[in-house]
This record gives sequence, C-alpha cells and structure tokens, in this order.
Amino acid sequence: MVQPPQLAAARGQPRFTKSHRANLVFPVTRIHKKLQRATRKTIRTNASVYLSGVLEYLTSEILDFAGLESEAARMKRINPRHLLFTIRKDEEISQLLDRVSIPHSGVVPNLNPALLPKGYKTKVDEKKNEREAYPTKGSNGEGSESGSNTEGKDPSEATEGRSEDTQGLALSS
Repeated sequence: MVQPPQLAAARGQPRFTKSHRANLVFPVTRIHKKLQRATRKTIRTNASVYLSGVLEYLTSEILDFAGLESEAARMKRINPRHLLFTIRKDEEISQLLDRVSIPHSGVVPNLNPALLPKGYKTKVDEKKNEREAYPTKGSNGEGSESGSNTEGKDPSEATEGRSEDTQGLALSS
C-alpha cells in the first residue's frame, strides 16, 4: 500500500515519486505545476501523468529515429541536423512541429527541377542511367531463373518468381 511520504519515511519505507509510480522518466510533479501556472485552474493528477507519458513517448520516438539517422551518417553523436531530418521525415511529427525551428540544423535539401539548368544531371539521374545501361540478370547469368523453361517464349514474359522495382527493372527474388 502506498502511503504519504511523511508516514513512509517514519516507518523506514522508501518514498516513491509520482513519476516512479507511473513508471515514467519525465517529472509528473513539475509538469503538474506548469499546467497549473499556465491555466490557473485545478488540474487533476491524471492529466499531468498522461501529459508526461505523451511527452516521454514523443521524445523517445524522435531520439530513437535520430539515433538511426546519426548511425546512417556514420556518427556517434546525435546533432541538431539529425533531429531535423527525423522530424521532417515523419509526417505526423512534422505536422506537429511544423512551425518549430531547430538552431544549427540547416534545412532539408530540396531543389526544384525547374530551377536547374537544362542538361544538368543529378546523382539520381546518373544512377538511373547506370541501371539502364547494366540491367540485372538472374542467378544463372542468362536473365532467367534456373530450372524455369523459357524456350519459345518472349524474354519479357518470363518473369516468374521475380519482383519489379520502381524503375521497371526485373530483379531476382
């Protein structure tokens, strides 16, 4: 049975905070006080526990994906740029934090193709041209699955057991 802090201390039992009882890391009491100051109304403890849980969840999601972003960039620390990329990639979090600017994070790179000079090739265009120049082949090197009979058929129809990527290139599965 949970007892008031004065009684628990007198009996030698450990004290438990509201955050500990709710199994949260974020401070429930501090959020409760800030809610009271902001609204100037009576706030139930359940509301501050709920808000603490929501804030903790959002923070953990953002930091988890920012950690993955920093690993992808081969860095050991999460910097503001990783936070920005994480927030802008997630549609719901981006909508929630639409008007938030993160200092020292820069901007998400995005160039409108209409602004590029004619004949300008991007890295995406170069990779696409490489894929078209060197199409992938099946496992036996002849463009078909081993064990499948493709004699007398059009090679474009022999796509059993394959999936097609977004550029329409046949990939072996």
